[in-house]
Amino acid sequence: MKLLNLYLFKNYLRDLLLTNSVFLTLVLLYSLTVALTKNLFGKSLLDYLLSNFLVALFYLFPISSSVALLITLRGFLTRGLDRVCQSFSLNPLEFSRIFFILALFFCFFLILYADLVLPKALESSRLYERGKGGERRSYFGKDLWFKGKEGNRTYFLNLGSLFLPSGKLRDFFLFLEEGKNTYLIRAKEGILKGREIYLFSAKLYELNGGKERTLRGKVFKLPVGEEELVGFVKAVDFLSLRELTNLYFKGKEVGVNPQVYLGELLFRLSFCLYPLLLFPQLLYWTIRSRSFPFGLLILFSLAFFSFFLINLYRSLSRSGSHYGLLPLLLYLLLIAHSLKRIYDIKEGGNL
Repeated sequence: MKLLNLYLFKNYLRDLLLTNSVFLTLVLLYSLTVALTKNLFGKSLLDYLLSNFLVALFYLFPISSSVALLITLRGFLTRGLDRVCQSFSLNPLEFSRIFFILALFFCFFLILYADLVLPKALESSRLYERGKGGERRSYFGKDLWFKGKEGNRTYFLNLGSLFLPSGKLRDFFLFLEEGKNTYLIRAKEGILKGREIYLFSAKLYELNGGKERTLRGKVFKLPVGEEELVGFVKAVDFLSLRELTNLYFKGKEVGVNPQVYLGELLFRLSFCLYPLLLFPQLLYWTIRSRSFPFGLLILFSLAFFSFFLINLYRSLSRSGSHYGLLPLLLYLLLIAHSLKRIYDIKEGGNL
């Protein structure tokens, strides 16, 4: 059995390399045509192609690894090795176990990839597509709301626009409650340094007494650090899994909608579980039907339907809908049903 597992493993690695080479070559050829239309040459061209390669590797890997599995199974069935296993009363799980181990390994690989590689590659690719590739990373935040509390002071802060890393901001708005007194502070412009906002000139309105006065050189402290502020300003697609987790918990403290970050976090984690969803179903149905085309049908129908579910969840969570968890729960039920196929394969009689 060890020799059979080694045989399947070596053939699968060969098929995996082949399928990834084909898929990624097509992506690179398409990216090359896009790059030439944007007049990208030299280092810019290489950076753009590398970024697209890394992004495509993440999103295509579940499909390419599944197609490689089908090709390996096709060779296994064509040579009649499954019949040989049956003649020696070998349980189908014995020669399928190696693929379940690989599915788990691929899930961990995708999770690490989604945290360490994907965000930077995706951001670089988008910048080149917008004609800003190779420039220093800059972020523009608009209509940013924060809340904070210091002793008996509660405040709600709005930044109309903020440009990082220069720290220039416009349309500063602060609503402050201090005991029984309430104040409103407005400024047309200011500058952010670290966690402190410097206002050159601002108007203070005492809402209880109806008084108004001018403030000059006033300094206010943000409830978030510079690194977290960059995270709130950046598009969620460009955040790592650790940043999404941190901003989700920090967002609840400072009044930023945390569901946006939770939705992106669970979307990526759900996508990383694709191998656990696809591999057991493909093994079960391909061995049972002994048909490669039927295996492809199962693969693409299951892959597209499940991607629709997790993408729907991400869209609903970003819009703040309370129904966002429904497609995610349905996706998790699909994974649970897929894992049940391991038991069905072990039983053997269901094949």
